[in-house]
Amino acid sequence: MALLKRHQEEAISGNSVKRFEQYAHTCKKENKELNDLPVEILFEILSRLPLTSLLQATKCTCKLWNDIIKDSLFPELHVAHTLRNPGHLYSFTRYPHLYFAEKPHSDAIVGMKLRGDLGGVNYTNIQSSAGLICYHALKEKSIYICNPITRDRVKIPSENFGREIHVAFGYAPLSKKYKYFQVSHGLASIFTLGDGSWRKLALPFSISNSPFYSDGALYWVASTVFCMDETEYQVVSLDLETERFRARRILPIGTNRNFKGCVAHLALLGETVAFVFISGMCNEVWTLMDVAKDTWVQKCCIRLPQPRESAFGNFEYRLVGLWMNQQLYGTELNYSDFFMASSTRAYYGMIHGRRLLSYNTDSETHSAICLPKNADASGDSPKLVIAHVGSLVSPSKIVAAAMKQPLFISN
Repeated sequence: MALLKRHQEEAISGNSVKRFEQYAHTCKKENKELNDLPVEILFEILSRLPLTSLLQATKCTCKLWNDIIKDSLFPELHVAHTLRNPGHLYSFTRYPHLYFAEKPHSDAIVGMKLRGDLGGVNYTNIQSSAGLICYHALKEKSIYICNPITRDRVKIPSENFGREIHVAFGYAPLSKKYKYFQVSHGLASIFTLGDGSWRKLALPFSISNSPFYSDGALYWVASTVFCMDETEYQVVSLDLETERFRARRILPIGTNRNFKGCVAHLALLGETVAFVFISGMCNEVWTLMDVAKDTWVQKCCIRLPQPRESAFGNFEYRLVGLWMNQQLYGTELNYSDFFMASSTRAYYGMIHGRRLLSYNTDSETHSAICLPKNADASGDSPKLVIAHVGSLVSPSKIVAAAMKQPLFISN
């Protein structure tokens, strides 16, 4: 009993996925029953397992465990537990498949190739939020919200497809609603999964084309730095619960410094939004520490990596976020025919190579990230890399529950 009690405490703290699997194996050998544990404890333990372990559990475990995993409340609880340790979706330039990788606690990174060709050229604007993604299917001229792991998806009504300037996808945690946002011809509209219709939103600020979702809100760099009441603002946010916009300042009020004319973008460091701007040979990183008070703190300066030798001598480094080992990471582009259209938008005539680099803030050094891949993609450059929480959330069940009609799953 003492061993069981200690294991329960460790599993609920999220630190013993491996020990739980080893213990399950020991119980099986000794004819002990894990099912003697209270169902609520099993529910809590299973909801903290990484997705790759859950998928194995659905194939190899008993009926009770399968019933728990298939319970309607389980996907939501599982996502809530794994938001702090997301994996990544990624694809390669010459290979159409999408991959998912995660790092179960202290274990090595585990990768899996997903069914379908979502990594191909027919799919764009892929964004992730709380276990689901949205994407544009160019041949169909359709917008989908999808679970890329299970391939469960729903099509949402297309409004101005192909004419959107900015799109974004996020999750409102209090109302538990997934929302798709777009701007077309200066008009903003929003769609809630399960509602079936679009709503217009007043767009009080101009925004750039690089949205980031974090903790119930969408964030953009403002198209131009603007001032209100003698205060300089650089970021615009949209609260997905209230559907209200807010202008945000980075620098403390009263400072003599400003970001006018700088090249800036946003990054997501775990669950924290970061404002990044290039200052000389480094990326200066400011993080949003208090959302309500709009308090930003300078986190670090990232020294740019040393360019490699190449026939095309143009390189750009861009901070992206936190890698699965909790180190900062970014992308390095080797390109030609580059020009700036504005302080927030760049165009590359030809990209000749892309690699992922993790950054150690203590040693101020970069190191290459090797993505798990299929042999067919060996030697290929990464194309899409986004943080994603592997989940069993079903968009079709969300729609069916909202519409109170029989379930339909689109394959």
